[in-house]
Amino acid sequence: MVRSEGQDFEDYRFGPFALSVSRRELRRGKALVPLTDKAFDLLATLVRTPGRTVTRTELIDALWPDTRVEESNLTQTMFLLRKALEEDVEGAGYIRTVRGQGYTFVASVSTNGAEVENAPAWRPQVWGRYAAVALLVAAGVFWWSRTRNPPLTDQDVLVLADFTNMTSDPAFDNVLRDVLAYQLEQSPFLKVLDDGVLREDL
Repeated sequence: MVRSEGQDFEDYRFGPFALSVSRRELRRGKALVPLTDKAFDLLATLVRTPGRTVTRTELIDALWPDTRVEESNLTQTMFLLRKALEEDVEGAGYIRTVRGQGYTFVASVSTNGAEVENAPAWRPQVWGRYAAVALLVAAGVFWWSRTRNPPLTDQDVLVLADFTNMTSDPAFDNVLRDVLAYQLEQSPFLKVLDDGVLREDL
C-alpha cells in the first residue's frame, strides 16, 4: 500500500473514537482518552481484526510476549479498556465477551474513510443449532435432577444470573459477574451457559 502525503494508515475509527497506532493515542472527538500501555495494545489488537474472536491465549501472547502472566492480567486489562470506552463488562457496544474463548470487536471500523471488512461474527443458523442443543441439554439436566442427584460432570450447564452492584462505584456494575463467570469456567465440573445462547433461549 502506498502512503500518501498527510495520511496515516494506522488510524482506525469506530463510533466517536479515533485510534492512532503510530502515535499511540485514542481520542473521543478532540479529547484524548487516557489508556495504560497494555489497554492500548489490547484495543489495537482487537480493532485490527473486527468481527473475529481473538482467543485469550492470542491476546496474552500479543500483550506479554516475553512474560508469563495469569489470565487475570488480561481480565483486568479488559476491564480498564472497557471503562475507558465507557461500556459495560459484556461489551454490547464495542467488545463482546465470547465465553470460554476470548473477545470480539463488534463495532464497525474504518481506516482513512474505508470500512475494514469484518470477519463473520454472527451466523444465526449455527447459533440456532447451539440453542436447540442447549435446550435439549437443559431439559435432560432438569429431568435427571428430578429423578436422582448425580455428581457434577463437565457436561453440566450453569446459568449465571446478574449481580446487583451495592457499591458506590458504577465501574463494578457488571464486572463481578464477569469475574465470577471466568472463575467458574476454570472448573472441570462446571460449564457456564453462553450469554448469546441464553438470550436466544429467552
